[in-house]
Amino acid sequence: MPIPTHVVPNAPSPNAKSRAAETIFQWIIEGVLVDGEKIRDQDIAQSLGVSRMPVREAFQILEAIGFIETTPNRATRVSPLQQKDIVPLYKTIARLEALGLETTMDPVRPETIEELYTLNHRFQQALDQKDVRAILERDQAFHNRLVAGDGNRFCQQALSPLKMTAARYEHRYFSELQPLGTNSSTEHRMILEALVQHNIPRAQEILTQNWLRTADALQARYAN
Repeated sequence: MPIPTHVVPNAPSPNAKSRAAETIFQWIIEGVLVDGEKIRDQDIAQSLGVSRMPVREAFQILEAIGFIETTPNRATRVSPLQQKDIVPLYKTIARLEALGLETTMDPVRPETIEELYTLNHRFQQALDQKDVRAILERDQAFHNRLVAGDGNRFCQQALSPLKMTAARYEHRYFSELQPLGTNSSTEHRMILEALVQHNIPRAQEILTQNWLRTADALQARYAN
């Protein structure tokens, strides 16, 4: 796809490298740049109104998390998504979140549950509006809050790059398999109901189901 011109970021980053990395990251997630597409630093630089150096630095960041791949003396391309990666990726995220949930919700605090209900309500609103970017942001906000306990620093650090990779699959899930998104909102509510009852194992079970059901739907999508 053509690279957008005269891009103005929604929330400008403090430096050109971060701005470039965040913008390209979003373009790849949303399919503006498609799997296998060749990308050139000069084109990106012109679009963003920056020099080529911060774009090259952004490429290094994105290559480190697997979003792009560069062959020496050859082109830089968007890394293709791999069907074989879906289940291992989602299983790992599910297990880490289930572990983090136990720490965050010990004890279960009413104000935390209220906050999570509000986040899920906003997620449902985005689903109703079919706003895929808002859906992704609000789903992520809900899941991040589940593991946001003070004792979860290492769990959060481990989850961060995994969720960046998953974001590409998640965009396809919510944009191409939209009706299934309602199941996520329902499962979020079931997680909260289990937490209100102080049933952490049940909440972990539903949380794991939430991630693995998405993996199954994506697997089926790639098989077709």
